[in-house]
Amino acid sequence: MPNLYVITQGAKLKLKGSSVIIEKDDEIIQELELIHIDNIIVYGNIQFSTQLVKRLVRYGKSLTLLYYNGSLAGRFVPAYSKDVQSRIMQIEMHNDQCKKLYFARKIVHQKIENCIGLTQRYETYHPDRNLNDYQNELQEYSNRVQKCDNENELLGLEGSAARVYFSAFDSMLVDEWKFTGRTKHPPQDPINSILSFGYTILANEIGALAEASGLDPFVGFYHTTEYGRQSLAQDILEIFRAPIVDRVALRLFNLNRLQESHFMETEKGIRFRRDAIQIFIREYEKVLQSEVEDELTSQKVSYRRILQLQIERLKNYIKNEKELWLFDYRKY
Repeated sequence: MPNLYVITQGAKLKLKGSSVIIEKDDEIIQELELIHIDNIIVYGNIQFSTQLVKRLVRYGKSLTLLYYNGSLAGRFVPAYSKDVQSRIMQIEMHNDQCKKLYFARKIVHQKIENCIGLTQRYETYHPDRNLNDYQNELQEYSNRVQKCDNENELLGLEGSAARVYFSAFDSMLVDEWKFTGRTKHPPQDPINSILSFGYTILANEIGALAEASGLDPFVGFYHTTEYGRQSLAQDILEIFRAPIVDRVALRLFNLNRLQESHFMETEKGIRFRRDAIQIFIREYEKVLQSEVEDELTSQKVSYRRILQLQIERLKNYIKNEKELWLFDYRKY
């Protein structure tokens, strides 16, 4: 099911029977039955009723509050999972340096492999673009990651691979757009602005899934533990950046759905206008609702379900340590 995004500033969310109503200036903008949505995400200045929040958490759904740039302000979720043992085992694994490095190595390896997968899929539809040199260099870094035996080296390899990948990313863009590399805090161009926004909302979604499963989204294995950082969500985000957010961004810029007029320059870097958020969210939801065949069960599932399966299988790995399954884009 899709998430419901509310970005109309000054809107109010209310509960009416089994439906959520979005209204502004006493006029109803939209009405949806709760059974047809997964969760609700609101941006900026949006009001909501406590009755709605209580109904959402009772149904196992969440209400996420985001600042207008997409960063997390807070989240209403169902009562915390009673699966204390999973969280204890997660923390024990976090404190075991050998297990922690093993997981981090797997994450970075799969991230690079999925980046290669995106470039290969792009070539399938654009045979005139030759990305072979980038792919070979990325594969070399991926192979080196698997032999890495310390965190600092791993960070260096990931950074080097990222620079190669984003050079390939620039080659996948139409000539009207140029991408010279990742810039954050603040983003310095429209592409970085959209990528940062996309990574933020996807990380928030992963964090909510981890929390609902009984894992602690703030205790990760690759990203360091810092106050307020959802380190586990950031770990899992790494393997989904290219298959979801980067793919959406390429489609929107290459098909001219996002244009210069959708962005504005501010003291805090390049920001997007409200219509750009709407355009991105439509395509983002389209990707997350699209179906693929799950590698392990051979069942048709949506990409949103793949995110859930990733969390469930990670939890099973933490509790049983049988085999770590990570999403491999090239198998889907």
